[in-house]
Amino acid sequence: MRIDRHAYSSPRQGIHISPWQLIRALHDGYNLSYPFAAFLTMGGFAMLGQFSDMSEDTQEGQEYAPCDCNGKMLETLCSFSSDGKHLTAFDLARARVSREHEYKQRLDGVHSEIARGEVALVLGIFGGPEQKVPLNTLRQWFREETFPKGWEPEHSQTFLKTVHTAWTIRSLMNMIERK
Repeated sequence: MRIDRHAYSSPRQGIHISPWQLIRALHDGYNLSYPFAAFLTMGGFAMLGQFSDMSEDTQEGQEYAPCDCNGKMLETLCSFSSDGKHLTAFDLARARVSREHEYKQRLDGVHSEIARGEVALVLGIFGGPEQKVPLNTLRQWFREETFPKGWEPEHSQTFLKTVHTAWTIRSLMNMIERK
């Protein structure tokens, strides 16, 4: 994890990251509320069966080896932009509907909710008050794993804000699928 806004990810080498360090990095880097950062961290550690420190950005073949951004999938996501400059909740809903139709088996409820939650987080963190994520921000964040120069979060991202946005995306997805 390379959260470079102000070098918040500690330790920088990406090994032996404690849950408490990750919580702090999510709070300091993305301005997630502490309860939300703790929920994501502890939930992630539990889902991975990770009950001690974990490592990221490790060497090939090691636990949690690095993976590069899939440029084709990123550009497919960006292609859903209605204005060619930003992604909105409606654009993300269209992208989720399209992606879910590509699966051979329908996503179960938990994984569907996680997928919507992920895009809701992106929209909440990078979308600003207008809820529009600039494509250049999205590309830099995914490809380079850094924040754009000078970027600062505009508000605290909470669990409830994220859930509300995910529900909005779900409603939009339902509307798109009915057409």
